[in-house]
Amino acid sequence: MPVPKKVDIPAEAFDGMKVSKFEMEQVESEDEKALRLLKERLSFYWKELGALGFAAMLVLATAVFCFVVLWNTQPNAPERQWAQTVLSAIVTGSVGYAFGKNSK
Repeated sequence: MPVPKKVDIPAEAFDGMKVSKFEMEQVESEDEKALRLLKERLSFYWKELGALGFAAMLVLATAVFCFVVLWNTQPNAPERQWAQTVLSAIVTGSVGYAFGKNSK
C-alpha cells in the first residue's frame, strides 16, 4: 500500500468546514490494470467454470452409468430401481439448476 503524502491545506479554503482526512493514492498504470484484469479473468475460469465443468462431467458420468444399468438385461429389480431413482434425481436437479429462482 502506498504511503499517504501529507499536504498542507489552508483553513480559508474550506470556510466553516473541518478537514479530517485527505489522501493521495498512486494511480494504476495501463499495464498494471491489464495484468490485474488478466489475473482476475484466469481466476474466474479456474475457480468458477472449472468447478462447474467438473461437476457437470461427474453428473454426466453418473447418468451414463445409470443408462447402461437400465438397458442392460442382467441387472435385477433393485439395481434398475436404483438407476431410475438416481436418473430422476439428476433430471430434477438439472431442471432446478437451469430454471431455479434467481437470488440476488
